[in-house]
Amino acid sequence: MLACTRQAVTAVGHRLCHPHGKQLNNFREEGPVDEQVWLRTAPSGCNGAEISFRGLPDLIVAQLLFGLQYRCRRGAKTDVGGVRSLIDRTIRPSQAAGLEDVPKAGVERHRDDPPQPPDRLRAVGFQDAGGGAV
Repeated sequence: MLACTRQAVTAVGHRLCHPHGKQLNNFREEGPVDEQVWLRTAPSGCNGAEISFRGLPDLIVAQLLFGLQYRCRRGAKTDVGGVRSLIDRTIRPSQAAGLEDVPKAGVERHRDDPPQPPDRLRAVGFQDAGGGAV
């Protein structure tokens, strides 16, 4: 489990924290599951003000940190839960190498499609309170 920051305690074929071990067992009961993909893309399970960048490519981590620093310099408030959700529900499952490769929400993208616009932050929903990209 790449993203999880909790202590691994289960022995269900992989060392996982209790909640992720239980979730994997539930998936196994429902039918075949690609465990290697699940281990790379499952949500982090962070709590409070934690955001896990574990398991993300270095480029994406740098792009996210740059965007967050830019927002802070502009005085924008950032919803930690929103950023965590963005990472866990959009970025991590896409298995993208960079933010420009993350599909926009609600837009199905095919491998033959041209790359996303260079505005990497808007492509994954980093917006200021007025709705504009940071």
